Amino acid sequence: MIEVHFHHNLRVTDNSVLSEAMAQDQVVAIAQQPTIMTAQDVFRYQQLRRLHRELAALGVPLVLKEQVIKDKPTLLHDVATVVTKQGTPYKVFTPFYKACLKRNVRSVVAKPMQQEAPFTTDFPQLALPQWAQKISAYWPQDVQEVLANFTPQRYAAKRDFPSEQAISYLSPYLAVGAISPVQLHATFSEYESFIRQLIWRDFAHYTLAQYPLMASEPLREHFNHFPYQRDEQLQVLWQQGKTGYPLVDAGMRELYATGYMHNRVRMVCASFFTKHLLQPWQDGVKYFSEQLVDYDLANNAVNWQWVAGCGIDASPYFRIFNPITQRTKFKAEAYIKKWLPADYNVLPIVDHKAARARALAAYDMIKGEN
Repeated sequence: MIEVHFHHNLRVTDNSVLSEAMAQDQVVAIAQQPTIMTAQDVFRYQQLRRLHRELAALGVPLVLKEQVIKDKPTLLHDVATVVTKQGTPYKVFTPFYKACLKRNVRSVVAKPMQQEAPFTTDFPQLALPQWAQKISAYWPQDVQEVLANFTPQRYAAKRDFPSEQAISYLSPYLAVGAISPVQLHATFSEYESFIRQLIWRDFAHYTLAQYPLMASEPLREHFNHFPYQRDEQLQVLWQQGKTGYPLVDAGMRELYATGYMHNRVRMVCASFFTKHLLQPWQDGVKYFSEQLVDYDLANNAVNWQWVAGCGIDASPYFRIFNPITQRTKFKAEAYIKKWLPADYNVLPIVDHKAARARALAAYDMIKGEN
């Protein structure tokens, strides 16, 4: 009997480890006992319930344990082999992206044939607190429901506009491996804007492999001396969506209610946190790790470092998102109306112009060390 451990790949299709094991012997699946501490815990619990049913249909019992061997996340490419002509790792996304486009993506591994079940298992029903019930109800258990509502042409044209229903909402399912990037590539290979995001995910994991402490240490070392001004009261106002900037506040309230935030708004909220408020980006990494259903260590860290200006292929520090003009540019009124109460009337906790000047002055203190 072979044990197959599930953590980053909670699926039965395009799972080569499961398929190869079932071709050899009877298989027992092992997964970690679910707990409800973070938003992704809620989503993972939901997906484990679905996986339990799908494995049972294949004759594979799912056994829950306190500790499991964590399988590696599935990527589009074997990123360890993606190197420059000099044999060194890529430090910038665009050349990495172009190199990946020249590579073939493997075929999807078919769902294995049913086996005779050695025994059966029940799945525990956890009593979810109210906040967890709200998040669980927001997300379909079956990723096929999400795929059915996704229009890649609309995604390409409108994905930066939070009021439009144009994003895929697939990132939580990718984060726990309910679907693989290979499956998505097979379906949407002709849509470059979507495939680019899958390769960005590859790049995030590629960068994490080179810098395992990326969630806590800046990749540009001079940012170790950046004069952040940690202020817990400011952080709480940001978390609660009480900054006085409607786009930021709508995004933070969407995050709390659903475990998700539109990607354009994530960039605005993260920039506001690190630059308008001068809060350490590592604190933002930690908060998002607790609140996001699509939390992924590599993605979360690389994106925060990108916004904070301290990553290897980061946005220039002087690119400080203006939450007022971003609201107008990306036509966010309907989004704001959806997530803010009708009686919303919060005064700005910082002035944009003054905060921008302060952030640039802080950067001037370290940029000579670069």
